[in-house]
Amino acid sequence: MPESPKTTIYFVRHAQAENPNGIYYGRMPGFHLSSEGREQAKKLGEYFKDKPIEIIYTSPLERTYETANIISESLPKVNIIHDYDLIEVNMIGWQSLKYDEALKNEEHEHFMNDSLASLQGENLTQISERMKQVAAGICQKHAGRQIICVTHEFPISALELRLKNQPLEEIKAINKATGSITKIVLDEACNLVESDYIELS
Repeated sequence: MPESPKTTIYFVRHAQAENPNGIYYGRMPGFHLSSEGREQAKKLGEYFKDKPIEIIYTSPLERTYETANIISESLPKVNIIHDYDLIEVNMIGWQSLKYDEALKNEEHEHFMNDSLASLQGENLTQISERMKQVAAGICQKHAGRQIICVTHEFPISALELRLKNQPLEEIKAINKATGSITKIVLDEACNLVESDYIELS
């Protein structure tokens, strides 16, 4: 009896963006890839060029679709689709703060430590649900295929914790580098059967 098809989704954290002031830029416009980021994206293209990728989905923010565009140069027959649900966390309560300032911010603290926190933006439960719906939709639409999703660190980490049935507050201990890949493999019922984290040297 043939094995049921498995769907592979490569959740790519966008490559490095120019951020000289070291802020949480969240959904703010105008943050483009740095020269190092463009090199990271080229390495991603090299990694994916021999894989049977069916489509690339990307968050609509500049740093993500610029990453997707560079990857696609190695996959010339693969289309790119912007998917709003892959967007960065709505972090309006601490967006634009410098990293050290954000650590002292009450909204940021609640976000990191309480997955059900009542916030101005999204909490971890809402993010994980949004991303789970993205993964399930891809699993159903592209069953048995390999797909790339270019998105952001918190959405990827929240999804991974959700699929592994781990506390979302464990996100504090996760660090996904820019240009990294979180490989998620789903079975026919769209349940997690395998995951892997890949950083390209």
